[in-house]
Order: sequence, then C-alpha cells, then structure tokens
Amino acid sequence: MRKALIAYFTGTGNTWFLADCLAKELRDKSIQTDITALEHINKVDLSTCDLLGLGFPVYAGCIPYNVWGFVRRLKPVAGKRAFVFSTKAQATAGSESLLARLLILKGYRVLAARSFIAPSNETLLFGPEDVTRPEVRAKLERLRHRVPGFVERMLSGNGVIEKNNTFMLLSSILSGFSFYLSTGYVSNLLVTDDCTRCGLCEQICPAGNILSSLTRPRFRNRCVVCERCVSFCPEKAIVHPVTFVRTSLRYRVPGYTPPVLRKPTG
Repeated sequence: MRKALIAYFTGTGNTWFLADCLAKELRDKSIQTDITALEHINKVDLSTCDLLGLGFPVYAGCIPYNVWGFVRRLKPVAGKRAFVFSTKAQATAGSESLLARLLILKGYRVLAARSFIAPSNETLLFGPEDVTRPEVRAKLERLRHRVPGFVERMLSGNGVIEKNNTFMLLSSILSGFSFYLSTGYVSNLLVTDDCTRCGLCEQICPAGNILSSLTRPRFRNRCVVCERCVSFCPEKAIVHPVTFVRTSLRYRVPGYTPPVLRKPTG
C-alpha cells in the first residue's frame, strides 16, 4: 500500500479531528497520507491513491446528502481499498455500513467501517456541548485514543464493518429521507439584528445555500444542516426559527477552520 487519501465532511470539526488523527496514524505506519475536505475533492486525483478513507458526521441517524451524492458520483473501480468512519453523538442506524455497501457496489474493497462517539454540536434539540469543559475535551481525547486500534486492525485484515441488518438499513434510509424533507422547517435559518454582514456564512457554507451575505443573508432550500454557519458566525446572529433549546453556546473543535469556498455576494 503506497498512498492513502482521507476525504472528510465536517460542519464544526469533529470529523476533521478524527480524519487528522487517522492520517497521522497511517503516516506513523509509513503510509503516505493526504487529507482533504470533501468540498475540495474535485481538485484531487483519486486514481493516485491505493487506499481511500471517507468520513462524515451522522445527522439524525443518516448520511449527509452531500456525502451520499459524492459516493454516487464516484467512478467504478476494481478492488481499490477503502474504509469508512463517522462521528456521532448518539446512534447512527448503521450509516457506516450503508455507505460501505455503496462503495462496494462501486467496486471498492472496504476494509473497515465504524462510528466514533464525539461531542454534540447541534443547537436545535438539546444544545451543543461546551468544548472548553474538561469532560468535553476528554471525549475528543478518547476519540483520538481509539484511532490506533482501528488502524491496526484495518491494516492487518481484521477490520470490522459495523453491522447493518435490514431493519437498520431501512431505518437509516427512511431517517435520512424524512430528515431532509423536514429541513425546510429546521434549516430555514433566521438572521438577527446582530448580523454585521461580514459575509463569512456564505463563504463557508458547504452547500452554497446562503446568498446576499454582504447585505442580508438569505437561505435557499439546499441546507445540509451541518450548523457550520450557526457555529462560526462571529456574532452568533444565525439561529433556527424553531428550536427546543435556547443557548448562546456554539461548538467548534479547537484548531478547525472551515474552508473558504466562495466569495460573498451583496
């Protein structure tokens, strides 16, 4: 195995943190490893890697639709090795196994697929965890400590693809379908008067869902519900219109900076 590429999608940094830990571990195993945000994957030649890692956060027990779309657009291959990893605050309904199945259908040989518990970043239902608190930092460290065993088992041929029975498979698909049908209610975000029109939200949105951020940010109907704009707004001026928790907390993994993807518009 000569070269690995880890492509990840993240909203506020959990999956980036895990991807970075995985890349460092693979490099320690003398495997040349590159890491890239999924938003930049079109700039990368996948044919040059022998091992593809694909990471994503789990939303409402399902795969984010931009990750799903990326895998569907992959060109068929013959036996290229791959592994799947996800971050989650709670249950996943077998999302990792579902994505592994999609890769297998594309001709990939999936070595491992598993989920990792990470702190919660969502501001809609329960509120994000405070990343400055020691117990939350400890969650990230536990996540880091699970990486060597995962990599060792994967490279030795003993990697595990987490089980996804028919019930879990249907649950993941139906959960994703219903979740994204409802995003018009949870992701038609509001902008408060605290907004300074800095344009950052439009620049970092992975779905190109934000317009006119230099005058008054407007939201379209293609939100991936990653909460990147909510969490990185300098003024905390972006909020959900319907929410079950009121909080000023915003979650970002220390060291993570979202990619700038476009110029803001007026």
